[in-house]
Amino acid sequence: NLEFPCIAEVRTLDEAVSVLDSIESTNVGLFLDMYHVHRAATKLSDLDTLPRKWFKFCHLSDAPERIPETFEELRDEVREGRLYLGEGVIDVAGIMSHVPEMTCSIEIPNRKRLDQYGSMEHAARALEHTKRYFASHPIPSRH
Repeated sequence: NLEFPCIAEVRTLDEAVSVLDSIESTNVGLFLDMYHVHRAATKLSDLDTLPRKWFKFCHLSDAPERIPETFEELRDEVREGRLYLGEGVIDVAGIMSHVPEMTCSIEIPNRKRLDQYGSMEHAARALEHTKRYFASHPIPSRH
């Protein structure tokens, strides 16, 4: 399963698809991290054109509207500054409506909140925000 993190060498959906298309294997997949899908300015219609069998796993998180200006700021936000679902600008429900059902996990590294709440409370808050987000943003269709 190939992810396309905005801080790695393969950082866009097109680049990831190019790599996957070059692999002669039946068990390749595309790992979707909502943060990276958003920051790569992925066209949601492009997700519709991909093999459904590629979609196996995703990470759920949100991000601030402001895009970090430097690589260092971007790296820090990726690793320590993600937001709970519904706090930022990522259209997670919109993205999810363009992909088949898959295994999802909550991926919200946030140093400030971890220090403020501790790991268990941060995890509990992440789960509660995720539940509230999907309750108020139903996914229109799944294919």
